[in-house]
Amino acid sequence: MELESFGNLAGALSGDDLGIGWLAGVSLLRAERAVRTDWHCHRDTVELLCGIRGETNYEFRDRPPVTLIAGSYLVIPRGVEHRVENAIDAPCCRLGLNLNGSCGKSRRFAVFEPKDVNGFRRRLLERAYRPVPCPREMKASVAGLCRLALRGADALSSVDWGYARLLCCATLHAAVMPQAETAPAPTGIMDKAVEYLETRFAEDISSERLAAYMGYSRARLFVLFREHTGLTPNDCLQRIRIRRAKEMLANGDLTAAE
Repeated sequence: MELESFGNLAGALSGDDLGIGWLAGVSLLRAERAVRTDWHCHRDTVELLCGIRGETNYEFRDRPPVTLIAGSYLVIPRGVEHRVENAIDAPCCRLGLNLNGSCGKSRRFAVFEPKDVNGFRRRLLERAYRPVPCPREMKASVAGLCRLALRGADALSSVDWGYARLLCCATLHAAVMPQAETAPAPTGIMDKAVEYLETRFAEDISSERLAAYMGYSRARLFVLFREHTGLTPNDCLQRIRIRRAKEMLANGDLTAAE
């Protein structure tokens, strides 16, 4: 799917203009109102999506949905069909970097060696399909790219293009470097937290009650839960309640008021 087919495209920097062998281009996706986005895939590129404002719920053909929130990034492998939830892009803003499947032939503005880029790409794919918090350096470089994309390619000087290349490289570097984070929860632990909310959604569940059940402090639980789901426990609980209410309306005899 071509970028021009997206109704929420607010700006773009093409890979040809950037001249970086590993990068196909940069796109700024900004919706001030709901915009339709159909199923599509990027057959030749790995998509690195950075949440800037609001949140975006992504659906996949054969995988559970994922929520991209502001201040986090999401990696979508090439060839994977996806769309925003129910094909409607809610008001939000995010920046996408499309990484080529190979480094390409251009070395005019090479910064990283091809072997390094291949390693970066493998690290990103290891984090695919789950929201990852953006480190501070990445947030700064993404913000700079947003400003340049909004200005438009025709308005950029040679110095601006040099700065854009620098920011692209800084964004990729920050995304793949180890972060000074606390160790993740053991596999399946946060799934149990979500299951707890799923089975007790009708009860008065406080964050303290959930933390006590999981055996973590409240602050630690928030960090781990958000890393795992992209949501806070309360946000997750509200989504579960809304989904169950919709199911009851669709499948039952109760009125909306009931």
